[in-house]
Amino acid sequence: MTTPAVEEYLAVAFRLQEEGTAVTVAALAQRLSLSHASVSLMVKRLAQEGLLERQDGELRLTPEGEQRGADVVRRHRLAERFLFDVLGLAWDDVHDEAGRWEHVLSPAVEERLDGVTGHPDSCPHGHPIPGREEALPEGLCSLS
Repeated sequence: MTTPAVEEYLAVAFRLQEEGTAVTVAALAQRLSLSHASVSLMVKRLAQEGLLERQDGELRLTPEGEQRGADVVRRHRLAERFLFDVLGLAWDDVHDEAGRWEHVLSPAVEERLDGVTGHPDSCPHGHPIPGREEALPEGLCSLS
């Protein structure tokens, strides 16, 4: 069962992997502002659900965990784009608001946000929107 807490862990792990930062209990605890004990419990749960695995002393999202994390990050970044471009919210305010939206957007609304914002490649902060990689012209690769 996916809860906002599970989605938040998957999104943070996805972002850490995206940055090239090691996914560890300490890194998750720092990003989520939670205790190591709380994070360790959730990591165990995510591993039992097949979303996260330990590999060479680090944590790694499984393919399913990575897809689910990417989906949350995609909704978040599309929401940021909409809030900034369409509603005119301040650049530094869109992140917190999008953090609430990322857990409630349906696939239909996500698709409409994508269309209304012109199928953007990045959020207002310059981070790539997951799902755009396959749109790269042949012979090019993503720098991320």
